[in-house]
Amino acid sequence: MFKNMKLSNKIRLGFSSILIIAVVLGIVAIANMTRSGSNAKKLDNDYVPAVSITGEFLKSLNVIILNIRSYGLSENSNYYDNYVKESENANKILTNFEEFAKDNKTVPELKDLVGNIKVSFSDYQKLIEETKTINLKIDEGRNTMNTAASDFMVDANAYLQSQTAKFYEENNKNSGAKALADRVDKITMINNVIDYGNSLRLANYKGQALREIKDIEASLAIFTKIEEEIKKLQAVTKQEANLQQLDKISASGEAYKKEMEE
Repeated sequence: MFKNMKLSNKIRLGFSSILIIAVVLGIVAIANMTRSGSNAKKLDNDYVPAVSITGEFLKSLNVIILNIRSYGLSENSNYYDNYVKESENANKILTNFEEFAKDNKTVPELKDLVGNIKVSFSDYQKLIEETKTINLKIDEGRNTMNTAASDFMVDANAYLQSQTAKFYEENNKNSGAKALADRVDKITMINNVIDYGNSLRLANYKGQALREIKDIEASLAIFTKIEEEIKKLQAVTKQEANLQQLDKISASGEAYKKEMEE
């Protein structure tokens, strides 16, 4: 049939076919453009803001993590203050994120994800506050130990000065070799107490600096040596003032030991 058609009809038919194909292609193109435009709108309104807010929160979270790590290692309160300031910003970002997720119909699971992030961040903040509480307790313990150590050394040096003065006094009076030897023994023992005290503080601070609990626990054995020397001194000391000094040294040592054990 097509062979018997006139040329003009063939041309019309061919043109009509091209026109129909063009119309179909146009419809397909318009449909694709409409779909692309819809996808682009979703991308612009739903996905891009979510990515942007996530980026803001991650940036804030990195600042928080850096300051908290620094605070944990150095116990410098300035890092904690920086964390507090940045956490306010992070919470604002999460609040905005939560509001955005409520209205996001394209990504409905975003609401649950943001909720999980808020819970995790809240748990993280609780741990930070626990760390602060522990650090404050450690600071209080250090202050107590410093006071006890200072009292320990004051009374030990007072006892040493007293015995040294008496040694020179007895030497000038020619009190005899035994009296001088006894006085030297007392001076030697109180010097041992002072040396043990210094060794104990050094071992304690070294253990804290290196965060080695075993070193701190091992240094507790020094208290036994201190107590042994004090008992020897108490057995040969006669002056009430000196006996009181020894009692104070012992009490200061016990206070220091208690804080170390806690």
